[in-house]
Amino acid sequence: MQQVRMLHSRMKFDYEQISDKKEFTTVKKYANQSKWCTLIIMFFLYFYGILLTSPSILNVILYFFGLLEDTQLTLPIPIGHILNAGFLYYAMLFYESIVIFIVATAALANYATYILLVQHACSQFSIIKMKINQPFEQNNSDISAWYDSAPQDEYTWIVDIIKRYRRVTELVDLTNSLIENIYLVEMFLGLFLIILDFLYLFQITALMQNKRETLMYFIYVVGSIFIIYLNFYVGQRLLDHSSKVFQELCNLPFYRISTKTQKLLLVLIMRSAKPCALSIGGMFVSSHEIFASLMQKAFSYAMVCYTMH
Repeated sequence: MQQVRMLHSRMKFDYEQISDKKEFTTVKKYANQSKWCTLIIMFFLYFYGILLTSPSILNVILYFFGLLEDTQLTLPIPIGHILNAGFLYYAMLFYESIVIFIVATAALANYATYILLVQHACSQFSIIKMKINQPFEQNNSDISAWYDSAPQDEYTWIVDIIKRYRRVTELVDLTNSLIENIYLVEMFLGLFLIILDFLYLFQITALMQNKRETLMYFIYVVGSIFIIYLNFYVGQRLLDHSSKVFQELCNLPFYRISTKTQKLLLVLIMRSAKPCALSIGGMFVSSHEIFASLMQKAFSYAMVCYTMH
């Protein structure tokens, strides 16, 4: 809980440091991306929840109108031999429906927070990149005036970049300390889910006889792979944004800045040479490469299971 409060206070402080329209536009762009990612995840989670619960609810309605026998009633998640339309059946139907949507809501909150934190870090890296190039995007006369100005202006510029970089790396470190172990469990769970997804795909022709189940499995396969991929996608984005800052620092004209600023810049370059990344249990780094490896292993295991079956 303390880590969550620290993350909130750091994000709030970063928002308070917005100094011009460009920074505000950058933060807003990344916030909108977070919003759309959250909406897509919400669609998959709740739509799948509706697919699970709606057939059972529809069967109950048809039963009330005498169009179905009580032996045709089903539960979203079949349990035991509850077939009759009694108190136990309705209680289990209500309980399972509530649990399905509670789990979906909890998963949505988890993913939304995760995406928000990573997108915020990416927005701060983008702002740092803007700050690095800011003095050099002016016309030649303004650049010359900046070079010839008091050394304090140059020093303030590099110190501001260092402070911003330190804040965003500390934010990423806090995020890792909060989620890296959970992330490791999710990765192994994701491996298991992708194996199931491949097995469903291998058997999809057999499921074509039941259109509802085919649609449900298709949504499940696409949604689960997409949500798992999204974890690694935002991790790759963080890596890319961090690497771009390092590249921009390396491209600065050293010969045009003072010796004091050069020393600070070298320290910052050495620090940024190690990119910020989302840790998976301290053993892996969240990236496209790890996702591709995960998919490859899952496909191999699924093929073995399918051929043995």
